[in-house]
Amino acid sequence: MSTTKNAIHLGGEFRREEAIANVAITPGMLCEFMSTGKVKPHATAGGRGLKLFAVEDALQGHAIEDDYAAAALVSMNDYVSGAKVQGLLAAGVAYVIGDEVVSAGDGTLQKASSLASAGLNLQTIGYCSEAVDLSASGAVDTLGGIFLA
Repeated sequence: MSTTKNAIHLGGEFRREEAIANVAITPGMLCEFMSTGKVKPHATAGGRGLKLFAVEDALQGHAIEDDYAAAALVSMNDYVSGAKVQGLLAAGVAYVIGDEVVSAGDGTLQKASSLASAGLNLQTIGYCSEAVDLSASGAVDTLGGIFLA
């Protein structure tokens, strides 16, 4: 069962970044910079990149449930290994403590084991710090605790 907190950042060191959103972005999404200087959800399943997560826009009175619109200024944290965040986990599977997660290619995170059979060279983003069951047919992408690799 997910124990969602009211902030994406749960602990550890980071550097704050800001950029204009190319598309709508949800707090907890893994993000990447574009050649235009804008930011978008990380788009390569299992791919390399920064541990760059969109965080809630608390200075504007927004919570973790409030998405950034396209063309809005997005606040993000670029994390170091060992930090803990609430990352957006992809629906469709059950996550258990210790599961290795990688980019799902849409800003969410997924189990590395779901891509391992494809023979890809995966970049581990982190490991689940809590169990979150998203295997039910009506499950939606949900925030879950992640210790970053």
